[in-house]
Amino acid sequence: MAIGKKALLRGYPKEGYEGGITFAGLTYEIFDDKEYQIDENWNEDSWDTNVNYINRLIENLNMNKPLRKMDDRDIRDLHNRLSKRDDEGYAYATLNNIGYWYYRIYKEGVRRGYYEDATFCADYYSPSGSGTDFMVRVKKSFTVSEEQRIFLALYKKPEEISGEDLGLLLMFLLAFRENEVCALDYKDIREMKEYPGNACVWVYETTMINTSKRKAGGKTKNASRVIPLYDFLYVYLMKRKTYLEALVESGKLVLKSEYKCVDDLPIVCIGKNYNEKSPTKYLIRRGNELFKELKIEGVSLSELFKDISSGDLDDVGVMEKEPTTYIFRRNRGTSLYNIGMEMYQIQYFMGHEIEDPYYCRNVVTNERELIKIKHKLDSLPVNGFLNGHLDNHNTNLIRKNNSHYREEIQTNEDCEKLKIKINGNEPGDNIYVVLKSLEGIDVSVEYNTEDIKYGRQVNIVSSINGAYKFCDESMV
Repeated sequence: MAIGKKALLRGYPKEGYEGGITFAGLTYEIFDDKEYQIDENWNEDSWDTNVNYINRLIENLNMNKPLRKMDDRDIRDLHNRLSKRDDEGYAYATLNNIGYWYYRIYKEGVRRGYYEDATFCADYYSPSGSGTDFMVRVKKSFTVSEEQRIFLALYKKPEEISGEDLGLLLMFLLAFRENEVCALDYKDIREMKEYPGNACVWVYETTMINTSKRKAGGKTKNASRVIPLYDFLYVYLMKRKTYLEALVESGKLVLKSEYKCVDDLPIVCIGKNYNEKSPTKYLIRRGNELFKELKIEGVSLSELFKDISSGDLDDVGVMEKEPTTYIFRRNRGTSLYNIGMEMYQIQYFMGHEIEDPYYCRNVVTNERELIKIKHKLDSLPVNGFLNGHLDNHNTNLIRKNNSHYREEIQTNEDCEKLKIKINGNEPGDNIYVVLKSLEGIDVSVEYNTEDIKYGRQVNIVSSINGAYKFCDESMV
């Protein structure tokens, strides 16, 4: 056994509140375990170095909290606490090594049967002779299977879904930050005036950290925005609102004095307490639980911290400190890019500064610009999850010098809604549509006679939909 000059901090509680071994207690057990031999390959210098890292953990972690109750928030709080200690001169490499020792000791507790693994960390490290080299990766988006599982886990009946799950559903689909979605009321859902039947969510307030108190504006000056809704999500939210109105009418739900009608109620409530706006911490806690329930892993928090502190993610508008928000926003930003959305549209959608000299925020907020974003959202594969399969008729037909044309569209037997979008090549073209043999199907037709222009972004919608369709068929 190698003993250096540095002594392991002793005297901290070995057992936490409500029972259960603490980080200090497990550390003492490991160091006193002659068979485990944690210091088998250490010399005096490496003893001092490693014990110093472990001591930083012992004195900075909650000494009374059992390890079985620790999760990602404890790692995040630890990192924030250590990174602010400028007088100690903690560099990223030092923080990474401290993180490694937390990870190693925590995992040893799992191996010894003290608790189940509850951390949202990936198994990416390899000890080397000179220290610890981390092979880390950041999960930029979910796999097709993961995205389907998340959606299906959250998309419950409007009258059954909890406020937290509804908030996560909106974050997953619309890339909202947690303090943005927690500030939304039902009155913030509004139909477009120029395009009836299409709706948007108006984001202009946020909640303060860990509270339900609201304030104007958001995390950045670009946070206020108007986001188009998917058709199915608009219908879903209206069904939820109708359900709440029925509860009020029957007397089963009594509105608080500050609410005049259901429009004033928070969309993201605490559980099924529809009068109470959920604070962000409840939403994030539920997000962490969801990932664990679905066994979705692959995010290295140490690398995530590095990205956050360095500002490397600012260019895509992902400046978050909560893993749930971070992953949901990166996933949606990636998918928007894949379907050919212009960069200025993505930056607006994410609540980021628009860097395109041809566009400003006021221009994008115009309904004629918003409907363009809405049409691109319609091509996202998530629209096909509802029926358990994808059913897209994306023909992009160009008919030259044809004053009359007939198109036959084959729909599935369970098709209930059909949306037809027609673009004319010349501004001012008169377009007439006659629909036949569509009994029992809700049909809507949108006309656009502006010039058809080629976008400046890649569009791989067909390839993306092919991947989702293949995965969807394999899951049947």
